[in-house]
Amino acid sequence: MLLLFSPSLRLSCHPVGNFFVIFTKSFSFLIGPIGGFGLGLFTTYRNQTILNCFGALLLAQDRYGIGGSVQLRIWNNVIGLLFVGIYLLSLKVLSLLYNQLKRRKVCQNNC
Repeated sequence: MLLLFSPSLRLSCHPVGNFFVIFTKSFSFLIGPIGGFGLGLFTTYRNQTILNCFGALLLAQDRYGIGGSVQLRIWNNVIGLLFVGIYLLSLKVLSLLYNQLKRRKVCQNNC
């Protein structure tokens, strides 16, 4: 369910899992340079995000395992979305308060 939030995360988690099913850990050192090369070739932000997530998952899998690194990446994205939502909501509230104070000032001067 959480993967619905990020299509880039969906596109990068599956290849990482498949990579470790197909290849042994002895080949995992190759994915970093391959990902870096591909990162330089892609021009859209979405594709670069997919490769960045791919590299981050591969780095984290040594410490947390593949399942733990995928869960960590998902929860990091969810927490980031929550922070952005709270920030945007606070900006909206501050904007509404500012506009109300501005209208009161104008009404006091002109009324």
